[in-house]
Amino acid sequence: MDHYKLCFAFTTRAQFFPSEERAFYHLFKTADLGMQWGNYGMAIAHLYGHYGLRKDPQAARPWLLKTIAQGGEMGNRAKDELESEYHYGIGAEQ
Repeated sequence: MDHYKLCFAFTTRAQFFPSEERAFYHLFKTADLGMQWGNYGMAIAHLYGHYGLRKDPQAARPWLLKTIAQGGEMGNRAKDELESEYHYGIGAEQ
């Protein structure tokens, strides 16, 4: 099963498939498979409280670190997010 495609379908077409639970399930599976997009998505979900999660920068931190370790443009975005969290003094000790 291609969890990435299913998650993308559920999240980008919420007006047709309004199911945050199903979208989050597929996002988690994508991250669980080690896909960078899934890792970054999990970080953002925790940072901003998407998919019914509460905002939790500390829960986002491991996902951001995994994304950074995978490099590339998405790794750079994750690094920016992590630096923003440090700047505002949330997410982890400085």
